[in-house]
Amino acid sequence: MSAPNPNPGAPWSESLQTLTRKVLEEGTSFHPTTGNVHLKHRDGHFGYLALNDLLARRWHIQPEPAGRVLQFATIDELLADGWAVD
Repeated sequence: MSAPNPNPGAPWSESLQTLTRKVLEEGTSFHPTTGNVHLKHRDGHFGYLALNDLLARRWHIQPEPAGRVLQFATIDELLADGWAVD
């Protein structure tokens, strides 16, 4: 039996939520050229978390195309809003 989903309202599978959490908590998996962690949103949009924000544990997502930076206090908030690693 698997563990309960920590964010049942999130649209992504439990395994993708777990992977997203691991990538963000460890801060070791980012695009080698841009230094960003690329993310996708449940509505089909994309964004990224800059390396300096990742290392500082600031959950600030820059949507693409460029728009208002989205700030989350926790990884749980980021997941609940519909973001996951792409």
